[in-house]
Amino acid sequence: MLHYIIYISKAAKLLTEVELIDLLEESRAWNLNHGITGMLMYLEGNFSKVFEGRFIQVLEGSKDEVTAIFQQIKKDKRHREILLLKEAESNSRAFEDWAMGFRGMNLADYEAIPGCFPLENLVSKNAELMDSNIPYHFLKSFYQMSQTKI
Repeated sequence: MLHYIIYISKAAKLLTEVELIDLLEESRAWNLNHGITGMLMYLEGNFSKVFEGRFIQVLEGSKDEVTAIFQQIKKDKRHREILLLKEAESNSRAFEDWAMGFRGMNLADYEAIPGCFPLENLVSKNAELMDSNIPYHFLKSFYQMSQTKI
């Protein structure tokens, strides 16, 4: 049985392109070695009338591994105000490959990085799957919220 969590957090500061790439590479290496899949999105926007960075992440794998990495994430200085949205068991993975969504970057420069794609692809493809899949639903809502002007 697989276990997954979904959390959101505020970025301690706005992240640069280099910091995002470093985070992507660091996370992908750790996840690969621990059987973790999922997705991380980082968006910058006017959340609660303040321009800031926000994360949402889905982590899926064994309960022990997911719990262990979440404990490390809660200590990571790049995040603050971490809020666990959902924790549950699942019969299958929602994400076969770990990926990170970027916003405010020229994604064409990063097409060579496996798992990097335009966020619009997440919300425009597989609409039926997304409506029945809890992790996809959270990610879609998070992305759409960032598109709304406050």
